[in-house]
Amino acid sequence: LRLVLSDWRRPAPDTAPTASKCSGLYMTGTLSRAAAARSGHDDALMLDMAGHVAETTVTNIVLVQNGRLLSPLPTCFLDSLTKRHVFDLARGLGLSVHEGTVSLDDLDAADEVFVTGTSVELRPVVSLDRPGKHSTWPVGRITTALHEAFRASTRAHA
Repeated sequence: LRLVLSDWRRPAPDTAPTASKCSGLYMTGTLSRAAAARSGHDDALMLDMAGHVAETTVTNIVLVQNGRLLSPLPTCFLDSLTKRHVFDLARGLGLSVHEGTVSLDDLDAADEVFVTGTSVELRPVVSLDRPGKHSTWPVGRITTALHEAFRASTRAHA
């Protein structure tokens, strides 16, 4: 996926029911995704109310750095069952998993980046465009291994 930084942010959890599938909360994602498409990108990266990395418009984002997975805490967006499954698979592969505050600097320092969600399952992120900055990541061995493990765990075997 090729991402662009959204002009819109996810709302603070004390301003909206951010842990629910509230239709009104989809508006900023819809606006962000439409702007991303107009600029030639696949999706938009959303920040939270404090300017930290939150998610894309419909998926949770995961960074890989030094063999460790890092993902933002779902404080202002829905947590992903798909991400939970990927985290379980990662632990099974001996990888460490952490959730916490993620900055744009953390994202820049990542070795690999991918997203998870029902609609995309697990997809690599290869770039992020934002004012004055273009970041890129390879589709690395950890993302590839997790993608293969995910597919094997969710596909029927004949």
